Amino acid sequence: MWIELFVFLLVFAFAAHQFWDLKREKKKTAKQDQNTQGTQESNRLH
Repeated sequence: MWIELFVFLLVFAFAAHQFWDLKREKKKTAKQDQNTQGTQESNRLH
């Protein structure tokens, strides 16, 4: 029983880490997209 509990907690911790990492990457990508759009708009103005 303890082995199953340990494996479950290990999988749960890994899944939580993956979701947290995915959220962080989405924020980073959104920030890069905003920077790219701003650069494109400033290029159009010049």
